[in-house]
Amino acid sequence: MPERPWVGFLRGMNLGSRRLTNDELVHVVRGCGCEDVNAYQASGNVVFKDDRLEDEITAVLTTGLAASLGYPVPVFLRDAADVRDIAEATPFTQPQVAESRSKPQVILLARRLSAPALKEVMDLAPDGDVLVPATRELHWLPATGVGDSTLDFRRLDQLTGGTTVRTLNTVQRIASKYL
Repeated sequence: MPERPWVGFLRGMNLGSRRLTNDELVHVVRGCGCEDVNAYQASGNVVFKDDRLEDEITAVLTTGLAASLGYPVPVFLRDAADVRDIAEATPFTQPQVAESRSKPQVILLARRLSAPALKEVMDLAPDGDVLVPATRELHWLPATGVGDSTLDFRRLDQLTGGTTVRTLNTVQRIASKYL
C-alpha cells in the first residue's frame, strides 16, 4: 500500500518552558516510523507519510512523543484530503470577517460529535463569536482577539475529548506547501 500524506496538529507545543525545534520534532516523528517528515512553523504542525491506519498512527505518535519529550502531547491527525477540505472551506461571509477583530480559526476536535454534544458546543459560543461545525472541526471567528474571547475551552475540551487551534491561514499554507 502506498504511503499516504498526513498532518499531525500537536497540542501544547512550544508553550511556556516546553520548547522543541522543528528538527527535534522531525527526529521524534521519524523515530515513530513515519517517512518524509516535515515540521511547519514551530508550533506543532508535522507533515509526513505513513501507510498505517489513522488510529494506529495517532497511538504511535502519542506514545512516542510522550516518551521522547517527557510530557503528554495530544495528536490531532488529519489526512491530506481532510486538510485540503479544511483549507478550502469558506464558512464565514465577508461582512463577518470584516466585522471581526480576529482571524478565522480552526478548532480541531479529537472526534466527531454526536448531535447532543454538538448542540451543547454551539451553545458555548460567546456573543459575537461565530462557530461553524465541520466534520471533526469547528470553524471559529472570534469577535475579539483569540486571547480576549470568553469561549469556554475547558468545557469545549470536556464535550469533544480535546481540541487544538490553528489559524485557517496556517492550515491553508500547510495544504498549499505540502499537499
